[in-house]
Amino acid sequence: MRTIKVFTEQFCPACTMTKDYLAHHQIAAQLIDVTTDHAASAALKQLGYTSLPLVLVDEDGQMRVWTGYRPDLLATLS
Repeated sequence: MRTIKVFTEQFCPACTMTKDYLAHHQIAAQLIDVTTDHAASAALKQLGYTSLPLVLVDEDGQMRVWTGYRPDLLATLS
């Protein structure tokens, strides 16, 4: 089973493009806005992530992670 989490923030063009790509291709993902979810923001900073969007894809225990708008990697989710 695959789960997708996307950490975003308001007024982030790359975040908006990533969310639009997912919506256009009907790819289900949990969207987490770090501008309103302060615990998520703190956790990402503690893990060393400073760029958004941050995409986490868990496919049966195999984790893929990337930051930024990556249509090439998003295409692998279709």
